[in-house]
This record gives sequence, structure tokens and C-alpha cells, in this order.
Amino acid sequence: MCVPAAIAISSLAIKVGSDIEAAHAQDSAASANKDAANAAESNSFNALATRQLQEQQSAIDIEQNAARKTAGDIGLTHLAAAQNGVSGNSLDAIKSELTAQKGMYNDSVAENLSNQLGQIGVEKTGIEARTQSQINAVQPADPFAVGMKIAGSVLGTMTQADATRAPGGGGSVADRSSGIAGQYGGLPPLTLMGSGGDNGGGAMPLLPLSTIPNVGM
Repeated sequence: MCVPAAIAISSLAIKVGSDIEAAHAQDSAASANKDAANAAESNSFNALATRQLQEQQSAIDIEQNAARKTAGDIGLTHLAAAQNGVSGNSLDAIKSELTAQKGMYNDSVAENLSNQLGQIGVEKTGIEARTQSQINAVQPADPFAVGMKIAGSVLGTMTQADATRAPGGGGSVADRSSGIAGQYGGLPPLTLMGSGGDNGGGAMPLLPLSTIPNVGM
């Protein structure tokens, strides 16, 4: 392997390693961001759940207080009616009025509770949207994009290696031999030194390379 090609491959290994490390770092950052977003969402949901329980308990307390007050008012009405000789329809009308007032008051308490719970629901939806937005802000590495980036680096290195390859460094052995022969103006006939045969032990001439058929080594 020629030196430029070795350098190119070494640089490729460093580049691919860096790309993979960056992808892992991005995945870690995305995971940490998602965990933080979900933890914040959980804390917010817990706070909303606590608030919802408080609102519901408050409504129960208000209604119970209203019921006790109404019962007390009806008792006082009976006492006052007895002291003043009021009875019959008049007393019933007063009791009905007190009961109706309690009912309207309970309705307003129930409506207020419903509004509070609705507001909590809206806040919950907003928290979910913010959480998802935070998660989307830091995405994990795209495996396809990372793969394409690495493939591009490999292709670039191969192109660079081909461009820096030494003359005659490619092709078949026969092609390289012909190229070298042409570069140096042809090779002289080769001879083998022998000790027998028709040549009486002298040098045995061989055919020039140019006359040997190319058999594609």
C-alpha cells in the first residue's frame, strides 16, 4: 500500500470514529433531555393533583358548613316560631326559603369547583405540550443520516486513494510489465545460462518480451 493511501485510510478511520462518537453523544444528550423533561412534567402533574384535591376538599367543606348553617337557621326558625305562635304554612315557607338558599349556594360552590378543575385540565394540557416541545428540541442521532455521512467519507477516501495511486500501480501484471517496458524504451532479449543442449553449454537466447503472447497473469 502506498503512503498516501495509508494516510487516507487512517484519516478515514479517525473520521468514522468521530462521526460515531458524535452520534452517541447526541443520543446521550437527547436521552438526558427527555428524562429531564419527563421529570419536570411529573413534578408539575403532582402539583396539579395536589391542587385538585385541595379544591375538591374545599368544596366539600364549604357545602358541609352551609348544611350546618341551614340546619341551625331552621332550628332557630322553629324556636322563634314557637315563641311567637307562628306555625303551619308560614313556618313551612320560612324553612323552604332557607333550604332553597342552601341549594343555590351549593350550586355556586359546585360551579366554582368545576371551573377550577377545568383550569387544572388546561394547565395539564399546556404542561404536556411544553414537555413534548422540550423533547423535540433535542433529537437523537438519525441512523440513516449517520450511515450516509460515513458512506460519503468512505467514497471520498476511495476517490482520493485512486487519485494518489502510483503510475503502473493498478491493472494486471502483464499490463504493468508492458507499461514498464514502454517507459524504459523496451527490454533487451533475455538469456539463460545453461550447460548442455544444442548450444554446447553456452548462453541460450530467449525471445524478447514483446514477442510473448499476453496470457493475462
